[in-house]
Amino acid sequence: MSITIGGGLYSVLRRAGQEAVRLKKLSIGSDDLLFGLLGRYPPLRAAIPVRPQPEETGEPPHPSPVDPELSVELTVELTRAMREAYWRAFGWPGPARDRFAGTPGWEPEAAAVLRVAAHLAVRRRAPSVGSNHLLEALLETPGSRAGQHIAQANLLPGRLDDVAARIWPRGDREPPRSGLAGPLRRIGVLAGPDPVPAGRLTARLVASASRLLTQTTPALGWLELEAVAETVRLGHDRTAPAHLIMAVLVLEEETRAGELRPAAPSGAANEILLSRFGLARQEVGLVVAGKGHGGEFAGPQPRRAWRTDRNNPPWTAAAARIAERARELSTLGGRVPAGAAHLVYAALTDPDDSAPRLLGELGADPSAIRGLAAHRLGVA
Repeated sequence: MSITIGGGLYSVLRRAGQEAVRLKKLSIGSDDLLFGLLGRYPPLRAAIPVRPQPEETGEPPHPSPVDPELSVELTVELTRAMREAYWRAFGWPGPARDRFAGTPGWEPEAAAVLRVAAHLAVRRRAPSVGSNHLLEALLETPGSRAGQHIAQANLLPGRLDDVAARIWPRGDREPPRSGLAGPLRRIGVLAGPDPVPAGRLTARLVASASRLLTQTTPALGWLELEAVAETVRLGHDRTAPAHLIMAVLVLEEETRAGELRPAAPSGAANEILLSRFGLARQEVGLVVAGKGHGGEFAGPQPRRAWRTDRNNPPWTAAAARIAERARELSTLGGRVPAGAAHLVYAALTDPDDSAPRLLGELGADPSAIRGLAAHRLGVA
């Protein structure tokens, strides 16, 4: 399995973005990464008692380590997480010039530190890039702004080793963030082997509020939001049908990783579908990232504000039409509450043929996928 970005590191990136916003900065720096790390793991402050701002020492900065080479797959995974963290904090910065490695809103120094962390994870043969790798990378970059903070903190290496060993006794093993399947599980769309904290009443209230606000089921509403996130992660300038397909693949990946299963009454709509045909999120994402996605933009629609929100990339008319068609399909055939299968079926039967062409290019049979989706939903 390819190396991923651990949930702990993702949380640190989000906190780094929030720290930059708090300081009214326009970009995220290595010092924000440090404070994001300390915010996520408060015990580290006992070993790194940093001050809010570094004092000027007059000493020349130490040279930073060589920026390491990463595989294309790992570069894309790291880039995806960085783009999303910036977007969640600041809003959409616009498309990236380099779709595979461009990270608008991140200072080059901070990006280099994160690549060092990813390189360390590879060297340690870790399954994911964790917060412990970021801490090590920050310590290896004394010339950075984060390094200046650490240098003035009178760091005690022995104490830091003890604290780090308590936080990560076997390394940072926090699994990748489940940003789509997690919420759907909490509101009862997905089920797993362990109970969830929220009760049935809470789940019903959240689901009802989602239907009221978006005029659709929680599953379809969350999938649409995930498609927007995929547009940001891939550095594109608009949400197109390909990003709807990517959202379904994210759901399937997280469902498998969490050993989850669809719950009634929408079970048939959220069963594993695309993965049955050999499609995987990382591999499909590499193909989608390298493509341009054109098409006219969708106009404003009532209760669809996320499609035209200035903090999000705009939707194409084709993507909006497919999402609306998915809503309509839930009233036909077996009347299964709208979910992933509705979205896939709508994408594969839309006049815009970009989705079937993409799946065909990836070696899957669009007709077979459409047929299985139709069978599950009870539509012709």
